[in-house]
Amino acid sequence: MKNNLSVGQLVRVVTIGEAKLLKGGRGLPVNRLAGRVTKEVRYSQLEVSGPGKFEDKMRAMGSEPAGASPWYEWTTDAGIVQHKTSGERYVAFLTTGAPVQVEWFVDGRTPSPEEMQTIERYKGAPKGEPIMLTLKIDNVKSIE
Repeated sequence: MKNNLSVGQLVRVVTIGEAKLLKGGRGLPVNRLAGRVTKEVRYSQLEVSGPGKFEDKMRAMGSEPAGASPWYEWTTDAGIVQHKTSGERYVAFLTTGAPVQVEWFVDGRTPSPEEMQTIERYKGAPKGEPIMLTLKIDNVKSIE
């Protein structure tokens, strides 16, 4: 990925990758779509992050970052972090509350209504919007 990013820049991002769905068990039947579902996510506006930006945003919201040191370390490229153990690289963004669109696929095609019901059942409880979002570089389809 060629990096033309600068910290604080507002961008649109599209990612595509395997969907993380529940597998089943403990009263939930085995998910027959496990390993077959991908999703394309379109973020309409994210802010390129940089060292200290997450902490600054947390403080602006009236709280302090919790926990030990993060799982990543900043690289010299704007917006890029690297996993401390695996070395995998991610693009780091601050969220802005802008709309996010998700499109699901089963075996590379649009899911049937029945398959969409299965996806909804196994995608797990909704999570709140994170303050900082790290996206694996291999899953980033475009940044504009």
